[in-house]
Amino acid sequence: MFPVGMEVNATSPESYPEFQVADKLWKYCSPIMIALGTIGNVFCIVTLLRKNLRRQTTVIYLVTLSVNDLVVLYSGLLRQWMLKAFDLDIRHLSEFSCKLHLWVVYLSLDSSAWILVVVTLERVALVWFPHASKSKCNKKVAAVILSSLVGTMMLINSHLLFGVGNVTTINGNSTVLKICFYENQRYQDFFVNVWPWIDLAKFNALPFVIILIGNICIVSNVIKNHRKVHRTVAPQGTQQRLKKLNSMSATLIVLNTAFLVSTTPISIYLAFYEKWTKNASFHDKARLQLAWAVVNLLMYSNNTLNFLLYCVSGGNFRKEIRHLCRGATQNTEATRATTLVRRSIAKQTLSAVG
Repeated sequence: MFPVGMEVNATSPESYPEFQVADKLWKYCSPIMIALGTIGNVFCIVTLLRKNLRRQTTVIYLVTLSVNDLVVLYSGLLRQWMLKAFDLDIRHLSEFSCKLHLWVVYLSLDSSAWILVVVTLERVALVWFPHASKSKCNKKVAAVILSSLVGTMMLINSHLLFGVGNVTTINGNSTVLKICFYENQRYQDFFVNVWPWIDLAKFNALPFVIILIGNICIVSNVIKNHRKVHRTVAPQGTQQRLKKLNSMSATLIVLNTAFLVSTTPISIYLAFYEKWTKNASFHDKARLQLAWAVVNLLMYSNNTLNFLLYCVSGGNFRKEIRHLCRGATQNTEATRATTLVRRSIAKQTLSAVG
């Protein structure tokens, strides 16, 4: 999600307030988001892997999503913060770091989108065809699907490993080294004119359509089940099953909505970036820098705030958090009581010896 040759005039755009605001956004918002995202995603992983939740195959996808969110934050957002705060670009450390970093950023962002697609399709199958899909939606199948998904994303973005690098050009009597640049003009034309639209399709448009249709199917089924339960006296076991199903469905719908809202602006920006920068004034470039900061931070907010989304939408998730916190409190109290007993025994021993 980062244009390779995205540069503006080094002096004139910086004089505009939009450029300075963008710079401050990168410097001050990035570390806060990285810290919150790290704490939140680690807490999500710990909570989702608790006994009562990890039985559901959907949890496997959500745990993978949290791990992937950490990769996104530490590959994409951390690089932007280091670049703005310390003038250090990890892509300039070596040609290998340039290729690998660009590839990992695209890979992790695409994986986030398609993990949500897969878990949405699984949830549709579970709510509409519970008996037929229950035996097929298991941990083994989930592992195969996730492996195939990541493998596919790796292949689709593999051209970045070959199309970008450190390029030496001869201009008259001088030799110019372009760091982390397009390997040739043909690839530059592809990356600038064709790739943004492919990226828009695979990162946003196709997931958007699938997730939207999936959410509509899930919501319609939840409403149908809700009406059915109120019309008839359902067995207690059935009510509990529907409650858990609806809780996970609500969590997924909130995650999907947040993803679509946070990723659509940056996809549109990248698709039209070359058109907007063509013959742009210095002030226009400063505005584009501000827009670039805003759409990026909006996108990364999706990887940062998933923990809050789980808490807001998932009743079972909140319940497990309470159990986790209660268990931690009980362990602390038990440790404190054990320490006091040991001290008491030690004092009695010393008194007896004395």
